[in-house]
Amino acid sequence: MKMNEELTVFLSKLDGRTLFQVLVGPAGVHYNFASGTALSAKRRELSVLSNTPIHITSKLKKVMFACGPYPAYASQDELAAILITRQVAGAAFDPEKNALRVVLDEEILLSLLPRLDERGKETVWSVHSHLQEDTATGNLGFLVGPSFIKRIKQGKS
Repeated sequence: MKMNEELTVFLSKLDGRTLFQVLVGPAGVHYNFASGTALSAKRRELSVLSNTPIHITSKLKKVMFACGPYPAYASQDELAAILITRQVAGAAFDPEKNALRVVLDEEILLSLLPRLDERGKETVWSVHSHLQEDTATGNLGFLVGPSFIKRIKQGKS
């Protein structure tokens, strides 16, 4: 299976999960997803970490939020108000742009698009699994940049 196909399979695991936590930190924005008992325990099953520009639009193509790559800490409340408790209807990878696009509740589109900043530094997003079956096999996630996709390998402890 090619890397893009593996990433597509990995992203399909987001389907049906609820975005229950958004955290703005020094590394970018963490989007934490869970379902079932993990959700009721507020235990993340899958996470997306992004230092890319954030673009959130409604089904009517109205821009609800746009900034980045590093939003102010004060943006956490605004992002949470738009995104929290929404369920993933679909998550897709655009290989031409290395972009992640997540549809929430069939009405909100969260787009994360890597680019080079003014200093030539890459912006990236990565999706990480906290699911037992993935962590047992070392499938922790993928790091995506403007010109590469790299599997994140599990460190030996």
